[in-house]
Amino acid sequence: MTEIDPQSLTAADWEQIETTLVYLWLLWLSVIGMALSLLVAHAIIPSLATTGHVGPRVERVRPIFYFAAALAAAIAIFAFVGFLTESDVLRTIYTKVWI
Repeated sequence: MTEIDPQSLTAADWEQIETTLVYLWLLWLSVIGMALSLLVAHAIIPSLATTGHVGPRVERVRPIFYFAAALAAAIAIFAFVGFLTESDVLRTIYTKVWI
């Protein structure tokens, strides 16, 4: 197994690693946002409206949460494609892709 020497990385490599990490954080946050929006729109609001804990007018808010979930899904796709595009630096640092 070869050891990785961080000293051999150039400034451009570190910038590409930073961009890769930004895409990973954006992916993580957008997936969490999508999941929470879908949870509220598809489970919590209908459940509360059915049991009578909130009024039926709250049902009109559901499309906003569905739109937010779709927007978060689009951002997640963008972040995933960006990560795949910028992850070339990882292949230069780690020679083995599969362990």
